[in-house]
Amino acid sequence: LLFFLLYLLIILLVGILSGLYPAILMSSFSPIQSIKGKISHGIGDVLFRKSLVVLQFSIAIILIIGTTCVLQQLNYIQNRNIGINKDQLVTFELRGDARKQANVILKALLQNPKVVNGTLNSFSFKGISNITMVPEGAAQNEMTSSNVFTVDENFLNTFQISLTAGRDFSAKIPSDVTDAFIVNEAAVKEFNWKTPKEALGKKIDWGGLKTGKVIGVVKDFNFASLRENIKPLVIHIFPDWSGVITLRLKTDNVTTTLKELETVWKGIAANSPFEFSFEDENFKNQYLSELTMKHVLSAFTVISILVACLGLFGLASFSIKQRVKEIGIRKVLGSTVNSIVLLISKDFLKLVFIAFIISAPIAWYGINKWLQNYAFRINIGVTIFAIAGLSAFLIALVTVSIQAIKAAIVNPIKSLRTE
Repeated sequence: LLFFLLYLLIILLVGILSGLYPAILMSSFSPIQSIKGKISHGIGDVLFRKSLVVLQFSIAIILIIGTTCVLQQLNYIQNRNIGINKDQLVTFELRGDARKQANVILKALLQNPKVVNGTLNSFSFKGISNITMVPEGAAQNEMTSSNVFTVDENFLNTFQISLTAGRDFSAKIPSDVTDAFIVNEAAVKEFNWKTPKEALGKKIDWGGLKTGKVIGVVKDFNFASLRENIKPLVIHIFPDWSGVITLRLKTDNVTTTLKELETVWKGIAANSPFEFSFEDENFKNQYLSELTMKHVLSAFTVISILVACLGLFGLASFSIKQRVKEIGIRKVLGSTVNSIVLLISKDFLKLVFIAFIISAPIAWYGINKWLQNYAFRINIGVTIFAIAGLSAFLIALVTVSIQAIKAAIVNPIKSLRTE
């Protein structure tokens, strides 16, 4: 919020200065001198106007770079392979009677031919439980806190999570319920077990509630926000803690499939709400603040560019008016419209270049600080700055050219007659 307010304050300040300065300048003119057309403009006036244009374009370039980086980071987040195939995954909340009949409901839902797979688990992008335990190799008084999912034998298959070493839970091995754990690669490093293969068979003591061995190691996957590094994770079977059913559906006619599943649900647990969410949407919802930032920055960028263009348009009008006779003489001596437009434009493009030199390091610092909030982030490349600079130059060129072309095509005789 502070970030947005700061940008808004800067834009308002520049806008006020843009309007206030001409008003003060005009009110300072002598009425008699104004009527006679004898208004002098000092060097200070011109420098202030140019400084204001530089400031306006500096803000515009910073916003262009900032908006581009936010868009790229959001695109990176939404398209990154997080180690889970989250598409077509639907999660159903288990409340009241539904929780007591979780296995019955899951079995009934799996009968639908449009359901590819399903699992009873506690997975959620919204939050994750922790357990305190003692991994093998640690002293009894060196308890470790680790993230935990409670699952069933179909969890890894349903979420399409890959194993690095060992095996998955199996319904054919009853002891997996009581004394088997699966960990991720981050846990292997955290517990000093060297390699995934060496982690197999290591003991985990879960505070006396459950003691068992590691039967498998999964590849690291993002089960939390990409703002965080992947943390140690322990996966085990503990039905009492599993509060959701997750199904992988076929892609065709999902709406009809959900209506069919609701009918089955209501037939078993009529008093429990049929509440569901798509995991790809749950993943995106972690970044609502970034989406808001994208929309706000985009709006601010448009406003800032318009303000900068108006300032440049005004400065160009003033400058061209002061050079009417010069333009007329150049045309008489054979200068073309293109050469005159280029002559006038290059003075203003210098201002944009100065604005770019000022704004680029400020934008880099600000974006770099913002990206520090993400463990997984884009690299700030030269391309982003090149696009912003080129955009500013093109915007300035079009703005000035409109005025320059109008002046260049005027009949030189008319120009030379003006006082």
